[in-house]
Amino acid sequence: MKKLMLVISFMLISWQIPTVVHAEQESGISVSLEQPAAQRDDAKLVSYADLMTKPGDHTTLTFDVKNQASHDITVDVSAGTAATSANGAVIYSTRNWPDSRFAGMQARMEQYLTPSDTKIIVPAGETKRTTVSVTTPDNGISGVMAGGVSFTAEGQDDVNSQNATMNFNTEVGYTIAVLNRTSNNILVPNLSIGTATAKVFAHEAAINMKLINNTQTFLNSLYMRVSIVGPRGTYLQREDENMQMAPNSQFNYKVWAGKQDLPAGNYTVTAVGYYGREDGLRYDAPNGKRYAYRTFSKTNVYISDKTAQKLNNQNAMLRKSIFWQPLFWMTIGVAVALILFFIWMLTRRRRVHYKFMLADGKIIARGHVHLRRKGHATINMPVGYVLVADTQDFSSGQIALKGTKLQNDFVVREG
Repeated sequence: MKKLMLVISFMLISWQIPTVVHAEQESGISVSLEQPAAQRDDAKLVSYADLMTKPGDHTTLTFDVKNQASHDITVDVSAGTAATSANGAVIYSTRNWPDSRFAGMQARMEQYLTPSDTKIIVPAGETKRTTVSVTTPDNGISGVMAGGVSFTAEGQDDVNSQNATMNFNTEVGYTIAVLNRTSNNILVPNLSIGTATAKVFAHEAAINMKLINNTQTFLNSLYMRVSIVGPRGTYLQREDENMQMAPNSQFNYKVWAGKQDLPAGNYTVTAVGYYGREDGLRYDAPNGKRYAYRTFSKTNVYISDKTAQKLNNQNAMLRKSIFWQPLFWMTIGVAVALILFFIWMLTRRRRVHYKFMLADGKIIARGHVHLRRKGHATINMPVGYVLVADTQDFSSGQIALKGTKLQNDFVVREG
């Protein structure tokens, strides 16, 4: 995948609207929205659609798609609904997500956004205009209906995943948020913390709880702190801040076991969520900030012997800790021992022996010196004697000894 240039625009106003993020390909497409006539008065300066409509209205959104590449690009145009990712970020382009990812949602934005063209061809270096129709439900909107329009270069992999961990669509393209409302009512966000359960997710054990935004409004600046105390000294904790939830959405908040096993027994799960930092700040949170709203939960979860065995057997992090870590440290230990032994062999002083003897084997003198393997020393010839055969080691009545040779015999004669 080619490198993405992230163009990030943070827009925060009193209506609790979302942070909007666009992803743009360096040499691909760029998209701009022509401000619609139904744009809210308080949102005239933003780059996304924030509409004030009436029940049954049909509003047209006009987009200019520019091809920045040197070749023609086919662009897929699709509509999506705003939902919350597994890491607590809003994704504006979800399509066909299961109902379990939402909470009390009356209608999904993807059902009320209709592109005039689901596929457009943009010639190299040119700009093409396309439209998307926004239909307002006949019974109106109690809060904010949120979604987005995605423009994706054809041929790119679709990663519109339910487990996406970033608050933008990581396809190569653009996603522009679309918000719609029929009244100026400001709804109070309401967070619920669901029952805790112990499960295995993607080969990792965790204690999981649902975080639920029960209201048709964005839940902003969410700070979560969860601590779990279990048998045999088990303690787990997770803390996150600056999360955001889409209207009427929910996601699994997981406290990972990591390399800890989860023994059978009772676990006490204490969870607290702080959110909203616009007005009426009255709750002091452990992160040093003040928030407008607070939700507290303290529950117990029981893990049976059978469940504990399943969790620990399927926890890849725990298996890695049990089987691979000792082997790793054993290998490191052997390597260190070999290195130390090699250094010791090179640096220790060894006894190097020498002796001077006549041709008939009679010893004239003998002795020894202590040398390192790479060391050397000189010894004097016995007085009144010379070597029978002159060698390169002999110079000026002295002989050089090397630490690499432990026994040195020299044949001499009187002279």
